[in-house]
Amino acid sequence: MRTSVCERKRLRSMSSHSSVARKLSHIAVVGVADRTGGGPHPSLPATFAKGERGVLPDQRAADGTLTPLADLVLSPAAIGPAPAPELDGYDPAGAAAVSRRTDHCDLFVLGQDGFLRTAWLNPQERFPQHPWAVGGAKRCRRGSPVLVLSRELDQIDAFAVGEDHKLVTQWWSPIALDWATNHRSLEGPLIAGGSPLVGVAHPGTPDVPGGLDIFYISMDYSIPLSSPQWNAGLRVVQARWAQDQDWHLAPIDGLNGVAAVSGIAAVRDTVGTIHLVVQSRDRASTSYARQTPGGLGKSPPDRAR
Repeated sequence: MRTSVCERKRLRSMSSHSSVARKLSHIAVVGVADRTGGGPHPSLPATFAKGERGVLPDQRAADGTLTPLADLVLSPAAIGPAPAPELDGYDPAGAAAVSRRTDHCDLFVLGQDGFLRTAWLNPQERFPQHPWAVGGAKRCRRGSPVLVLSRELDQIDAFAVGEDHKLVTQWWSPIALDWATNHRSLEGPLIAGGSPLVGVAHPGTPDVPGGLDIFYISMDYSIPLSSPQWNAGLRVVQARWAQDQDWHLAPIDGLNGVAAVSGIAAVRDTVGTIHLVVQSRDRASTSYARQTPGGLGKSPPDRAR
């Protein structure tokens, strides 16, 4: 599989706005739970945020408004091992949510003690408390991002950064229920501090195996810190898995000198092409890359889009 990279372009200034309902430490990604079972509003997303000590959800009503729900009062000890008093809180960097089927939502949050925790909502259970961590006795690096995907019905794949800076993958399904057992630390380029984890997934079909593509920023430590080329050592790494092949991790040629913290956006279109946008380390330009299942794409898309 090959990647095409277009030349960098200057960033345009952008305006943004936000509304603040409560004092929060971190807004998690949206976990879409189909609360209606169809009809005119098939997807009513549940949005989770982390306070200093607990988890706070919001849910969108059928008219589009977000209505705060009651605080879940989910402290780290409520959904995992009891932390030491000085670590009794959530890491502001790590949170994600996913829906694996209609009316189901799974939330993942990283504790300051390094344990990844989960809570879930379904027709039978509403965020039950439990004493175990997702990785068992294994911890994540402090400040690790958390990425969760559902590539098929009732399949959850979770990703984080291990204490050794390696990409960690964990998975759950009705035939593989033990999170602590379903755990791998992947060999490959180490993840740079502050790097996001970005991923796309697709289900399997009779003709195309299901798969996962995860992207992160790595540092090429073979370049001396004193070298003028040091900034170019920050590169985009792709971790790829498919139902017919094991994980393969490798840098993407041409995507160097990128920003470690803000750096990657990815999407997979309906024909299987992955589109990447990465930001330069000086935040002055972006690069676009396209990766097609069969090789090099024809040309970059219209920039006016």
